[in-house]
Amino acid sequence: QYEKAASMLRKRDPPVVLAKVDAYDESNKELKDKYKVHGYPAIKIIRKGGSDVSAYGGPRDAEGIVEYLTRQVGPASLEIRSAVDASRSIGDKGVVLVGVFPEFAGIQYENFMAVANKMRTDYDFFHTSDASILPRGDLTVKGPLLRLFKPFDELFVDSQDFDDDAIKKFIEVSGFPTVVTFDADPTNHKFIERYYSTPSAKAMLFLRFSDDRVETFKSQMHEAARQLSGNNISFLIGDVSTADRAFEVVTLTSFSSFLLRIPRTNPLISIHAKLFSISGSKKVMFPSSSC
Repeated sequence: QYEKAASMLRKRDPPVVLAKVDAYDESNKELKDKYKVHGYPAIKIIRKGGSDVSAYGGPRDAEGIVEYLTRQVGPASLEIRSAVDASRSIGDKGVVLVGVFPEFAGIQYENFMAVANKMRTDYDFFHTSDASILPRGDLTVKGPLLRLFKPFDELFVDSQDFDDDAIKKFIEVSGFPTVVTFDADPTNHKFIERYYSTPSAKAMLFLRFSDDRVETFKSQMHEAARQLSGNNISFLIGDVSTADRAFEVVTLTSFSSFLLRIPRTNPLISIHAKLFSISGSKKVMFPSSSC
């Protein structure tokens, strides 16, 4: 799929160049470390001769790669003019930030566009002058207003702070799941990368996603994460089949300690956890077992 996309993008004017690197080759270790590659496949978007590097957050099929990268060389934010535009632009997968403005001018609009240009590889940006065509939230607002749409947690969040740093923080905080899901869905890759790279205590829980009671337990996990939101703990959940892969990127010095207390009344849970000390000098492993 990647090579197919490369051949299609090569014909574009100007062309978008796709390259590939064997990260298992020891001679490429320096390159892998430089771009902070933790899992495979990993795609990085490199601009300005390597001074601007960001993680690819789009689809992994050829057509999706072409569409995503074509967006990257176009305007940083696109205008939403109708309900059809809104439905097409604001899907149920990725995080989308929409700026609502009475007119496309002024300091708020300029700050919005500047942030959109800087963060466009990780998030989709759109702007509109008509909030009534948006799928969720107060449809009568005139703006300026930021509305972030997401397929998890509370589904949308509003902000009226248009300071550059405030917009970035709003996206990064509100656009990050309370509990990250470790799976093969490409839209989760950037969340997984950030989960591993964030300096915080890590709580990782793996259970059988095939069990019909799993949604109830996920809700309980989310509620626990919300209650502990001020304790600098990052939460991740995954199917037991992905546990070994999730731990492949773990180094003893990269994690603070975490503790999972699982009641024995939950037979759907399979414990597969590791405890890492803050110093990195101690590792305790709990083998997989049913409770």
